[in-house]
Amino acid sequence: MTSGTSMKRAFLQAIIATLVVTALVGIYIFLFGTFGKTEAKILGTTATICYFCTTSLACSAAFEKKRHPALSLPGLVLGVLGLVFFIPSIWAEWFEVEAVGKAMGVVGVLSFSFAQACLLSLAPLQRRQAWVFHAAVALILALAAIISGIIIFEPHDEDLTVRVVGVVAILDGCPVRSSTMLFFRLTS
Repeated sequence: MTSGTSMKRAFLQAIIATLVVTALVGIYIFLFGTFGKTEAKILGTTATICYFCTTSLACSAAFEKKRHPALSLPGLVLGVLGLVFFIPSIWAEWFEVEAVGKAMGVVGVLSFSFAQACLLSLAPLQRRQAWVFHAAVALILALAAIISGIIIFEPHDEDLTVRVVGVVAILDGCPVRSSTMLFFRLTS
């Protein structure tokens, strides 16, 4: 086993162990906790660790396979930034400051979006079908931009906002991306 492989394996084992420990802590709090302020912070911390470890794993899979570093590298950075930013914010209650809360929301949305795009990049497509991947990434990033804009600017026309987010989210989801990629995969 090469040192790179053993380091990768150790990293993966550490993430899995962390996820297991955070899950056990969360379960303990739900079963035996009093749901006070400290328990809420612990649950927030465990959710943060699970969320950003998972998004980082998705990005690291794409990075390892040398798939679209323009997506995997920012995704990895956002995963680390999310952990470093969220955990102190939860414990020091910085999220109560509007700008910090909004920044946390944007980092969370972008981290998820890059992870989603990285997972999608792992699907094997022929060169002539690459447009499907690029269209899907454009929709993913468009939805992330719209949601980030909503978080930052808090638009007052809720009806229009819900309609736009709904349409882009549907386009981002199953019908366009998944069925088209499946079709191309089956017909290749």
